Amino acid sequence: QIPSRVVNVGVIGAGRIGVVHVEALANCQNAKCVIISNPTVSKAESVARMYNVPEWTADADEVINHPDVEAVWICSPSSFHAEQLVKCAAAGKHIFCEKPIATDLPETI
Repeated sequence: QIPSRVVNVGVIGAGRIGVVHVEALANCQNAKCVIISNPTVSKAESVARMYNVPEWTADADEVINHPDVEAVWICSPSSFHAEQLVKCAAAGKHIFCEKPIATDLPETI
């Protein structure tokens, strides 16, 4: 049996799909959203306050490089996915990315 523990998650993007994922994380016993980012920081703050996320920022890199974040949920606009995926991998984070992973084939490969 796999031991149960809580995974600390950071979410990039406080738009419609980001909110869906933060709400799901808020209802998950084995995951906790510890930080959320959005370029319009007031959106990140609003979602954070609604779902008891302790930190928010305008900078996605702060989510990726946050020392407590083990996994990153990429819920940003599609044009940012590939760059954020590479940064998450370089930082050793587990990654969940909304589709698509990139906006064209060369960027995907």
